[in-house]
Amino acid sequence: MPPLDRAVLHDHLAALRFSELFTQDMGWDWPAGANANPFPITMEGRVFEFRTVAHKRGVGVLHCMPRDPGPLPPPSLRGRLER
Repeated sequence: MPPLDRAVLHDHLAALRFSELFTQDMGWDWPAGANANPFPITMEGRVFEFRTVAHKRGVGVLHCMPRDPGPLPPPSLRGRLER
């Protein structure tokens, strides 16, 4: 696989095109079936939706977005969401 072009990487990240970055440019697989559907998690009164954007050999890449706009969660909440 050729090295990833920095401009392409920057464009995908800036546009939040994580699926395209992982599947088209990095060779990961598209999620299939139920894995492609978002699943909500509620913490501290806020709902966050997680969506699998790509996977490779049992490892998934999740994109987490709050359902409602608001400030970035504090580091303690972000850490709990990562687990």
